[in-house]
Amino acid sequence: YILVSPGSATLIVSGTRTFTAQGYDAYGNSISSLNYTWSTAIGSVSPTTGTRTTFTAGSESVVGTLTANYGTISGVAEITITTGGLHHIVITPPTATTTVDGTVSFTAQGYDQFNQPVSGLTYTWYTVVGSVSPTQGATTTFTAGTRSLIGTLTVTAGSITTIATITINQGTIASIVVSPATVSLQLGYTQIFAGSGYDQYGNYIPNLTYNWSVTIGTISPIIGGTTTFTAGMTDGVGTLT
Repeated sequence: YILVSPGSATLIVSGTRTFTAQGYDAYGNSISSLNYTWSTAIGSVSPTTGTRTTFTAGSESVVGTLTANYGTISGVAEITITTGGLHHIVITPPTATTTVDGTVSFTAQGYDQFNQPVSGLTYTWYTVVGSVSPTQGATTTFTAGTRSLIGTLTVTAGSITTIATITINQGTIASIVVSPATVSLQLGYTQIFAGSGYDQYGNYIPNLTYNWSVTIGTISPIIGGTTTFTAGMTDGVGTLT
């Protein structure tokens, strides 16, 4: 039989460890001058023959074996490969769009340099364009603030930081401002008016189409972002809506 020493080992990805092989007869007497062949499926060995080899772990966190063969006899060591140190963090989703007061859930996962997940991390979340709850953990819920803008959500674990981009759009229309608000015209004269819509927090909402009406004079068009008012030929006070 063959004994591989050490009989088990734990390495990080790309880590190295030296192993030796020793053959014995049926009575436990060591046999010298044997040339062993080394093999593994979870990394690499150098040299591939001899009584000693250096194992280099692969890029995946797995449990596997290192085998020393001589003829039909084999000796095996069990090797556990764990992830390396934190290299980068991935936020899901990396970008998001919501409205004022809207919510979006985010998840963070750290990886080593070989994109193997790293467990046991403490993530801290931060933003200035809304709020997050909880502020620590692998997942958080972002609640948008009251301003329409583009901002960021930051997650940190140790010294590693990653940012997600968040677009906060306006809410539903809550008020309309007509400009100018008042005007005095001579008979038959014209004035252009424009409508501006705002949500409940005063964020301007672009590209709205308004329906216009008037109690005095005429307007054209009656649908659009702006309209032209033409005063009638009779004095009076009225409203444009």
